[in-house]
Amino acid sequence: MNPLFLVFELLIGVLFTLCLRHAWRRGPYVAWWLLVSVVFGLLLEWGTIRQLDTERWSEGGKHVKCGCCAHHLLRYASSSSTSAVSNAA
Repeated sequence: MNPLFLVFELLIGVLFTLCLRHAWRRGPYVAWWLLVSVVFGLLLEWGTIRQLDTERWSEGGKHVKCGCCAHHLLRYASSSSTSAVSNAA
């Protein structure tokens, strides 16, 4: 597993926790609004991925398919940056 994936997920978790804490201080209805918005966003992203079949990334001539889109983005980004560095050298 790419350690950047773990760092990214931890940072997102910390940011969400801070936002939820701030929302709760403004009022419970604001915190629920945030939670409902997150659920809606995740469902919207999942539906878009399923509808457009955008979770496929070509890697070395093979298609990799997984339900975790962030995993693919990090894997694609790390392979692109590695090839960009090797091409520049």
